[in-house]
Amino acid sequence: MKFYIKSFLFLLLLFISNISNAQSQIDFISDDYPKALKKAKEVNMQMMIMVYADWCPHCNVMKTTVLNDANVIETLNANYVNLQINADKPESKVIMDKFGVVSFPAFIFVDTTETMLYNAVGEINKTDFLVEAKKSLNPRLQLPFLKAQFESDPLNGTKCLAYLNGLRRGIEKNKTAEIASQYLSSLNEQQMVSQLNWRILAYAVTDLKSKELPIVLKYRKEFAQIFTEARVETKLHSAVNLSLKNDVAKLDSANYSKNKDFARNVMKVNIDSLAFKYDIQLYENLKDWPKYNAVAKKMLSKMLWNDAAKINDIVKNYVRHISSTSDLKIASGWMNRSLQLNNNYEANFIQAKLYQKLKNIPEAIKYARVAKKYVVEMKIDTKDIDKLYTQLAIK
Repeated sequence: MKFYIKSFLFLLLLFISNISNAQSQIDFISDDYPKALKKAKEVNMQMMIMVYADWCPHCNVMKTTVLNDANVIETLNANYVNLQINADKPESKVIMDKFGVVSFPAFIFVDTTETMLYNAVGEINKTDFLVEAKKSLNPRLQLPFLKAQFESDPLNGTKCLAYLNGLRRGIEKNKTAEIASQYLSSLNEQQMVSQLNWRILAYAVTDLKSKELPIVLKYRKEFAQIFTEARVETKLHSAVNLSLKNDVAKLDSANYSKNKDFARNVMKVNIDSLAFKYDIQLYENLKDWPKYNAVAKKMLSKMLWNDAAKINDIVKNYVRHISSTSDLKIASGWMNRSLQLNNNYEANFIQAKLYQKLKNIPEAIKYARVAKKYVVEMKIDTKDIDKLYTQLAIK
């Protein structure tokens, strides 16, 4: 009798253990779309397809902070057949093309007919991820339904906004401005000034080329009364940001200057921090060191006085590209501030290099010795500091 009781208890514990283990991680099928689809049809469940890349930092964050969460695991295992696709494998391209995946991580929810019901891309926190995942289970929140509702009545603002909200985190989020503009084109200016239409305008106005931007500027006070002045300014600021970012990426200095002037003088938006950020980036990319120097001297102490890492990055360029003694001495003062904020190896090494360039060898040796001490304590590569020691003839 005792043997049977022990056997029963052992089997019970094994059963409980198996259940626990089953819920300790997502039950993923790896890189086998046909197998996952077949299983989905057998159990009549949706598929959740995660497309990731090993080199993608956002994918790794999702894996370590979201997809190992107990609530997320329980939700995905209970409602979906889960498939993970490694984008780096050649055979994955077929799946990526099928569902339009161009960035990672991508989370695609499809039914057994392979219709994409919902999707989300990028790094998402646990709470928002669960909200997004569950939308695929609600027929009235699925993308095919939202799209059909909008297309059947494109002048209906409520249906337009619902569709935009469905797209905003997903693969086709780049289409939201076009869809918003399609609806807004049916309205006159005064009709746009409403709570509903402000929400749609926020999707339409993405950069300074947006045709709806003049409406936001013209009725700025009215929109501020509907929401808040801060919210309107944030939208305008983001439009400026995207335009300047695109100009810098294209190295289009002429359009960049034009857009800065428009933002300051016409839009009346305070863009000092944005302008400094992109000025520095643009002039570095163009290797226009006189302008880089002028911007840094004018704005660094106002914009970066509490950011040691960014001070270090700028002074590195002074070491490499600036020759004026007076300017190098100013940069040395910036490095003193960086050392106050974070007295580490990098800051001491940069200051040593700066004094070396200024031909102040005693000061260069002083900071080089401190840098060497950090290297030894941290047990990191000594190649750079050893080279500097040789140049300074430090024994």
